[in-house]
Amino acid sequence: MSALSILSKNELLGNRVTFRAIVVASLQILVFVQLLNSTGAHVGLTFPPARRYDLDFLDKIRTKAPCGMPKGTLKTSLISGSKFNVTWHLSYPHRVSFST
Repeated sequence: MSALSILSKNELLGNRVTFRAIVVASLQILVFVQLLNSTGAHVGLTFPPARRYDLDFLDKIRTKAPCGMPKGTLKTSLISGSKFNVTWHLSYPHRVSFST
């Protein structure tokens, strides 16, 4: 066996490992992006208040953007850089928890 054939086999093996790593990473990214796309929620915001009606059953499939409701007259003013709590009401209990 010549040194050239050993080198070629090692390079080929390295390329296979690199290709496999790229494929695995690409699949992981694809799954992550799909999970982000398929997440959703149905909650009623209590602060800052929802647009016009505090409905917790609107979804993005059957309603128009943004937020499924037209703009109302109520506006919330916040100071830039300030901290505030976002609160919501979930009328349907789920077996999931959320924390920040």
